[in-house]
Amino acid sequence: MDSDKKRFILYLAVFFVVWTVRTVLLMPYVAKTCLGPLAVEGIRNLTKIAIWLVPLYLYLKFSEHRRPFSYLKLDDCILRGVGFGMAAGTAFFVFRFMAGIFSGPDQFLKTPFIGHIVGGVVFAGIIEEPFFRGFVLQKLEGFTSFRKANFTASLLFALAHMPSWLYHGDHNIFTDGLKVLVFGLFLGWLFKRTGSLWSAIVFHSTYNLATLVV
Repeated sequence: MDSDKKRFILYLAVFFVVWTVRTVLLMPYVAKTCLGPLAVEGIRNLTKIAIWLVPLYLYLKFSEHRRPFSYLKLDDCILRGVGFGMAAGTAFFVFRFMAGIFSGPDQFLKTPFIGHIVGGVVFAGIIEEPFFRGFVLQKLEGFTSFRKANFTASLLFALAHMPSWLYHGDHNIFTDGLKVLVFGLFLGWLFKRTGSLWSAIVFHSTYNLATLVV
């Protein structure tokens, strides 16, 4: 195993350990303090940025000697990426809206907590996509085919949600994990299709918005 692959595996291992500790130990402790809901949500997003993005930027810049924004394809085909992401997101939003209509009035429109809107819509795509599609998927693609890389990255993407699901006693882990896996596969395909990470970011945020409000 070459040094590049070893560094990558080590990086992922440290990421998952730190992320799990933050999710099952730190955030429950913060939630029990006297801080208000918005303050707790702010800490949730700041710690997520500190774990997902800051080390990634430093790793790409100083360990791999790359230009992070260029490597992650944040400065390539921006308009194309945003356009594809919005088109896919709008299609999903319409589908969700129509499904809500037929689910009955008690299952239709929801009013989510503003903190969830900020964390799930504003920050989720911006934080999660650079890591899993921009970094993990592209690194894996350097070791194997796109299909295998996309599946592995999507599986890891689903596993990153597991600590929260387990802590909160989610009884539908398998079903939810399968949904996130399929979601990740589509995000990977969209990223590959457009050559711009913005397609995945925009669709991810729109998808979360649809699931929160419809």
